[in-house]
Amino acid sequence: LIGNARTDDSETSRDRVAFASLGFDLCGWLVDLHARCCFWIDGESAFRTSVMSQGVNGSASLNIVDYLRNVAKSVTSNGFEQWKNRALASYWSKTLEPLQATIPEKLEASIVRLSLHRVKQLHSLIYYLSLEDDPSGDELVNEARTLVDFVMYVSFVRFYAARRNGSSDSKASTDMFSALSQSTSVWTKYSDETYAKMFLTWFFVSLSDGCGSEQTKEGTLAMILSMDASFYDNGQLMSVFVETGLQVALSHFVDSVEDLDEASKLRVMLVGGNHKLDQLRQYTATTKANINIVSSRKGYSSAMAILRYLSSAPIEFSLGEEISDNLGVL
Repeated sequence: LIGNARTDDSETSRDRVAFASLGFDLCGWLVDLHARCCFWIDGESAFRTSVMSQGVNGSASLNIVDYLRNVAKSVTSNGFEQWKNRALASYWSKTLEPLQATIPEKLEASIVRLSLHRVKQLHSLIYYLSLEDDPSGDELVNEARTLVDFVMYVSFVRFYAARRNGSSDSKASTDMFSALSQSTSVWTKYSDETYAKMFLTWFFVSLSDGCGSEQTKEGTLAMILSMDASFYDNGQLMSVFVETGLQVALSHFVDSVEDLDEASKLRVMLVGGNHKLDQLRQYTATTKANINIVSSRKGYSSAMAILRYLSSAPIEFSLGEEISDNLGVL
């Protein structure tokens, strides 16, 4: 089914993809139900028999666990680390390129949701194994991290593609980040700083859209998340929260600067660490141009919306080098 869907664009193939998408979603909710039941019934021993690992008549080809592992590994193998290391810089320079596709685009959202259900299931099982000092938990931790790699890759690529095409309300991106937003307390335990920044980049970009006159689904989702008190208790996200928020505000800000060419905008965004303010000063000195802020531009209002939100958010932060320099520019 998956192999045919990549090359066959017939109506029959599209129907198969639609049914497969519904099947993945149904399987995901069964996994969620199974994990909840195991919590109340018998903990670790019940988790050992997973609804996801049961094929039909012993058929390994229908084992969803193996399928998810294979999909995730196919994405996170060749060249993935290099892609991940430059993903954020590529996003700001508008040069982010996806790796070779391994699944049909229309199945990505449902497989992402299924993967996150599996991560939550693994998280519970890892907890029970840790109580017994069972070393087999390490293998499950690696599986959870691989699935998070896959989920963040697919979600961020779809988010970037939608922005590049001028869409601020992509259904695929909304569906994926909706699932991520509902499980931040779990998947962040198997992520790192890069993934936290990816998620928060989506959050702040969508939040600034939600403050505009035309409300978007992603903007509404980000606003709901911003009102969730537990969101601010997530240490992994909060460690880069202000830094990422100011980076997004800065990107909107430089878009509202009149006569600032694209190359200069890029240098301001990517100079790193500090000296962003020096980059703007250098630009005015070499071009003898005035830095005029066009307050009527959308970028200006978006930047101000993020700054107002950060000023009232229930968080504490120290003025590190990156934060101080971004504030200096703004």
